[in-house]
Amino acid sequence: MSIISKLFKRETRSSLLSDPNHWLALLTGFFQSSAGINVTPQTALATSAVFACVRVIAETVASLPLMVYMRQDEGKKLATNHPLFPILHNSPNPWQTAFEFFEMQTGHCALRGNAYNVIVRSNDNQIKGFVPLNPDRMQVDVEGDFDEPQIIYKYTPDPNISGQSQSTPIIYRQDEIWHLKGLSGNGIVGYSVMQKAQEAIGLAAAAEKHGSKYFANGARPSGIAKTPKRLAEDARKNLRESIGNAISGDNVFKVLLLEEGLEWTQIGINNVDSQFLETRKFQVEEIARIFRVPTNLIGHTDKTATFASAEHFDIAFVKHCIRPWLVRIEKSINKNLFGEKQGRKYFAEFKVDGILRADTKSRYEAYASALQNVWMTRNEVRALENLNPVDGGDEFKNPTINPITKEGPNGTQKQPGN
Repeated sequence: MSIISKLFKRETRSSLLSDPNHWLALLTGFFQSSAGINVTPQTALATSAVFACVRVIAETVASLPLMVYMRQDEGKKLATNHPLFPILHNSPNPWQTAFEFFEMQTGHCALRGNAYNVIVRSNDNQIKGFVPLNPDRMQVDVEGDFDEPQIIYKYTPDPNISGQSQSTPIIYRQDEIWHLKGLSGNGIVGYSVMQKAQEAIGLAAAAEKHGSKYFANGARPSGIAKTPKRLAEDARKNLRESIGNAISGDNVFKVLLLEEGLEWTQIGINNVDSQFLETRKFQVEEIARIFRVPTNLIGHTDKTATFASAEHFDIAFVKHCIRPWLVRIEKSINKNLFGEKQGRKYFAEFKVDGILRADTKSRYEAYASALQNVWMTRNEVRALENLNPVDGGDEFKNPTINPITKEGPNGTQKQPGN
């Protein structure tokens, strides 16, 4: 076994041996939180804060156009003729649009730390598209040495999809898989957010579950049934069942009939006293902190927030949350899809102009400054506003020094305002 194989195998397997929770995750697919909630990607998405955070990240990334550019001596230009351009920009496979595909990839990576795709190639070895795989069913191993390491992907198809009672694992080479990974401890696979944030997500799920049960009981806690007599065991059992049925489920707010001189005393514990609402609020903020999503974007607003501060939150969201996701995807594409040779000439890049647009007044003031200081042309400004170019608009001119002229009826130059 090579040095690199020993290093990575020792790291991954030792963590499994030392933490029984990892064995539980491997066998059952979930991580057990201290709150008693089984945390899986599916159960985590049932928590509104997690679903909202993953959705706002995935939808924002997927909504940005992904372009393929060709490097030039000065600047860059669109490489619309490159085979990867329509795949990344329009549709990576026959059943998904580019939006659906990158929404799925970002969601997989945000929850599980990894996203895997089979690279489909033509007979001449050109990339034709991608087939996304379920990250929960992938096992990653490392072979080879430092100079020529080989990452081996072992994928077990879902029997419900493959139609087989027991699916045979499929082995993929490193050049057959496009692997997008998040924060990683070994550089080979990304951390599972479900594993690292299981306590915060489990507590949030437990609080939601408690709230559901609380309101299922008519938003009333239990009470005490008092009697001066001593009840037989069967009488106690029947009384407990009858009271339980009377104050829960569909029977809430109905009349409770007590016999044998029994008296009912309600226990007066409300949501504020039990700090239930505060717990739920804190867990929303905790989960938003994990995903680095401003709380106002998931419907959790603060009374002190204003329109101006919300705009700054949006800018911070783009800079500190979305931008790392975009760079992660761009670098992964450039390394794994273009390769070393093509990567010297071509690269992929998201267009983020749309989500960085300020209000109309601020944009127009910025454009005026750019034109007057002659570092943008009129056509560049028009392109940012989704307008068609005009003749002469590619020249760098200060409009305050060289005003735009128009031809008069007799072909004479007519100054504006004349």
